Amino acid sequence: SAEWMPYSDVTSSDSCGRAVIVGHPFGAVKEQPPAVYGPELAARGIVALAMDLSYGGESGGEPRLTVSPDAYVEDFSAAVDYLGTRAWVSPSAIGVLGICGSGGFAVCAASIDPRIAAVATVRSCESMNFGCPLCKRDNTCVKQMAM
Repeated sequence: SAEWMPYSDVTSSDSCGRAVIVGHPFGAVKEQPPAVYGPELAARGIVALAMDLSYGGESGGEPRLTVSPDAYVEDFSAAVDYLGTRAWVSPSAIGVLGICGSGGFAVCAASIDPRIAAVATVRSCESMNFGCPLCKRDNTCVKQMAM
């Protein structure tokens, strides 16, 4: 089972809004890259929920650190289950954001779970050994985005 970290203080039943589930890269945890995107989404009025994928971080599952694409896709759907029970989230306005390794799992989840209304993925060119071809291979585009 996944471990959740909400980035929004919106818990009022008066508020029925958009939500995004944020998945982390391989080898990361919800407190890392999702901790950058989650607060930014929340600042824009979007409920953001980060999660540790199964078998890693604070999530459950044995054996620890197992790589299971099927379980990871299920984690996104489980997060949709959870958000769908929150009065302050519109069930028809739940999206997923997969960062790096979880991008594929987010796309797969969106392709099989009709409740997912939007999907986005992020891949940092900074993680490429050769740098970014868009900014003369010195990764200034990533440095500028981080500012």
